[in-house]
Amino acid sequence: MIEVKVIDDQFVIKGSFALGIAGTYVNEAFGSSQIQILDTYEEVIEDYTEEHYKWHVLETYLKDKELNEETVSWAIGEYYNAVEKKVQECIRQINSNFLVNVFSNMVDCGNAFWEIEGAYIEEKMPKCQEEDYSEVIYEPYWREMEALYDEYDDTPNNHTLEKTDVEARLREMFPMFNMDALIQGVSPEYLTLDGNKFSFQCSDSWDNQVMCGAYDQLDEDFTFTDWHNF
Repeated sequence: MIEVKVIDDQFVIKGSFALGIAGTYVNEAFGSSQIQILDTYEEVIEDYTEEHYKWHVLETYLKDKELNEETVSWAIGEYYNAVEKKVQECIRQINSNFLVNVFSNMVDCGNAFWEIEGAYIEEKMPKCQEEDYSEVIYEPYWREMEALYDEYDDTPNNHTLEKTDVEARLREMFPMFNMDALIQGVSPEYLTLDGNKFSFQCSDSWDNQVMCGAYDQLDEDFTFTDWHNF
C-alpha cells in the first residue's frame, strides 16, 4: 500500500508495492525513490483534463471532486493500491510471464548457471562432461520454451486466458537450477507508476549473471510489453 503527496510539483511516495517474484518495492519515507512517478503534478493534470492518454484511470476517483494536489495525490494512491490488490489476485500468471522472459533469455544464450555459486544443485546436474552441459540441459527444451514464450507473449495476465503454470514446469525441466535461490535473491531496483501502466526493474543476487537490470512495462491487463535484460 502506498501514500502519495505533492511537494514542489513533484509526486513523492511512501509505502510498498508487491510484484511477486519480480520483487517488493519499498519507499520507507516520502522522498525515497524506489517507487516513483516521473510526471509532475501539472503534467498529470494536463493529461487528465485534456489528453486523456494515461491518467484517465483516475476518473473513478476524481469525477466528483475538485482537482487539486490533495485530491489528485489521494486518487493516485487509491488507484495503485487497487492495482496492487489485483496484482495479487493475478500473481501466478504475472510470475509465470516474468519467469518465461528470464528463462527464455537463459536458453537463448546458453547461460552457464552451473558456473555461478549458489545457482545450481550439484546432485541434480547431468552425468556428463561439463562442456556438454549446455547441450544436455537446454537443447531438449528449446521448442517447449518457444511455446511457453509464445503463450505469454503480448497477452493479458488477468486470468481472462488459461495459461501454463510456468514456475512448476520450469522446476520439472531444469531441476538442477536453484529456482528458490533465484526467487529469494531478486533485488528490486525501481518501480515507475505511469497512469494506466507501470514498469519495474530488478536484478539477481549473483552479480547480475542471470538478470541485470531486467525491465518490463505492464499495462492495465498486466500484459508484459517491453522486456529488456542486460
